[in-house]
Amino acid sequence: MSETEIVPTPTVGGRVRKALSRAKVSVSDVLRATRPEASKVTLAETPIPQDPSLNEDAWDAIEKVAGLLAALELPKHRRMLTTPELEEVTRTYEALQTALKGLDRARNQIKAAAFNHFDAVAEHDGKITDETQFTKEGWAIVDDRESAAVEGLRKILTREVSGGKVQLPLEALRALVEDEKLGQEDFLALTRQIRVVDEDRVMAWLSKNADRADVLAEATEIGKSSASFWLRDR
Repeated sequence: MSETEIVPTPTVGGRVRKALSRAKVSVSDVLRATRPEASKVTLAETPIPQDPSLNEDAWDAIEKVAGLLAALELPKHRRMLTTPELEEVTRTYEALQTALKGLDRARNQIKAAAFNHFDAVAEHDGKITDETQFTKEGWAIVDDRESAAVEGLRKILTREVSGGKVQLPLEALRALVEDEKLGQEDFLALTRQIRVVDEDRVMAWLSKNADRADVLAEATEIGKSSASFWLRDR
């Protein structure tokens, strides 16, 4: 190819037709073809691993944790903790958090080295293309579950790709109709008529039919609540 030769940029229609021509294709695949730039990010220079050694606080915490856990006696049944128990539980949990923070920093340095390795392999194998997506750190989002294998080891470091869900919100389609970028016929062709629960109408109905609220109770679902555990400054 000469330096002056111009390579035409594929049109959206061309990309969509190419996607549709594949043997197995989903709506997400076709929609992704319409917006290849949506998943691109401004590339950062990928991180270089730093010294993974633990700092003094992390070392101290790790040395304390084993003894603290060995001495910690937790209740064998559901009850309130006594003040001495709360003190021991808090001290132990604080040491665990400090140790985990140091260990997590070390883990991130190992991850950086591994991801740089995976990028180098992907580049060598020609897997980084114009369509490749990248993380905010600049690493290529390319699956690699084999290149870090070491003979004799039962474990392997991998980079596994998941996510990237593609959606076509109904409200976005309605906005296109309002902007006259899509006609009403197009909108109807892209959607199907459904009934949805309207909260305002539910309130109005209950206001008039409070004695029949037990009927709605049969259809009402209440999700499980969650309670997170934190260690915070007072």
